Amino acid sequence: MKGTDRYYLHGVTCRLQDREVPVANLSVGGFFAATEEPPGIGDVVTVQLRLNDRAPITVQGKVTWINVPDRPRVPELPPGFGLKILRASFADRMEILRILGDADPAAMRPHS
Repeated sequence: MKGTDRYYLHGVTCRLQDREVPVANLSVGGFFAATEEPPGIGDVVTVQLRLNDRAPITVQGKVTWINVPDRPRVPELPPGFGLKILRASFADRMEILRILGDADPAAMRPHS
């Protein structure tokens, strides 16, 4: 599994401030969160990543890009932002790896 492998998993969300937003794709190194109100590029944020029925995982990450509705960088994705994970506990990183490793191979999509 490469850090750029993206997985489209149902039921994954992240809690950003007081909002729960869907995660459109997840990788070992980060994820894309679908929202009309993204943080700014370069912002460092702490989010609760919710992986289905498991306990939430707290990660700190940096907003690396934004998909805007009028000029989307990745047209197949909704409006939102890409987050590069900067900090997460070792156990939480291993949980992400395990979930991705258990995912149906059809859920993996090439990196755009």
